[in-house]
Amino acid sequence: MAKNAKVAPAEPKVKKSGRVPRFQDGARPGDTLTKMHGETKVVVKVLADGFHYNGNRYTSLSKIGGEITGCSTNGPLFFGLRAAPEKPAATPKAKPAKKAKPAAAPAAA
Repeated sequence: MAKNAKVAPAEPKVKKSGRVPRFQDGARPGDTLTKMHGETKVVVKVLADGFHYNGNRYTSLSKIGGEITGCSTNGPLFFGLRAAPEKPAATPKAKPAKKAKPAAAPAAA
């Protein structure tokens, strides 16, 4: 290869079906994720090897969500790609049986 030859960027791998593989959470390269956070519109572009947000590349949505919120965030949940897990219904706890009162001693006559 020549010294100054340019290497083409890697294309996403195409399955035999001809489709571009989806990320685990359903986003495909080329998709745009949009979310309102407060009064700010957040736009993230899905790339073949990660995500593009605010002029930077990220490897995960969780890192982007963390940058936006300032705390640890589940990225796919934050961007609506995954539903929040349902919490199991609270089951009422059985109250412990009351202790029987000891029988009173018969009064002496």
